[in-house]
Amino acid sequence: MPTQTSARRWGGRQGKDKDMSALDYRRSVALVETAALSVGHDASGAALVELAPYCEQGSWSLRGNADDQGFTAAIGAAFDGLALPRAVGETSEAGGLVALCLGPDEWLLVNTDRQTALSLGDDAPHHSLVNVSDQYAVLDVTGPMARHLLSKCVQIDLSPEAFAVGSGARTLAAKTQVVIRLLDDSPSFRLMTRRSFGPYLWAWLQDACREYA
Repeated sequence: MPTQTSARRWGGRQGKDKDMSALDYRRSVALVETAALSVGHDASGAALVELAPYCEQGSWSLRGNADDQGFTAAIGAAFDGLALPRAVGETSEAGGLVALCLGPDEWLLVNTDRQTALSLGDDAPHHSLVNVSDQYAVLDVTGPMARHLLSKCVQIDLSPEAFAVGSGARTLAAKTQVVIRLLDDSPSFRLMTRRSFGPYLWAWLQDACREYA
């Protein structure tokens, strides 16, 4: 049977407006707290699939001209020598900051500290750098059956040959837009979705896990 452990906070508001109706409040908080979920076990006792909310990530949307040497130099100078990946789906990392290329002039920057502010100098060429941490609900899907589970709903090829460690993509999962990254070969996948869709995606994955119990 699925087991739930270590309640953790993710998604939605933590307070309630006095003038807000109970129904509106339930809609606004979306999914304030949920618990990590472990499903099934292999011969060693390890869970076949684990779902866990992840609330420590900071996320930033970066736009700029990758062909502008001044822009790329400013990025490297500001972020510990970070070199922006040029191919969609590729990632690069420096100083704990990961850059995922989402388009010719668009990157998602993620770090492990929501409190750390990212900024470029005033002399940096034309760019946009926006904190989008509160825009996303983030969850991890880990375990030997994680790839099989996600193949039910993700509309890209997640096979090891097509989606290696360090790969990322913006795609659909259960008809919901997500950014997905493969963190390691456990495998461990990290999914980011719009905050309001977090409860739906969690419930969909939880239901899809039943065959492993």
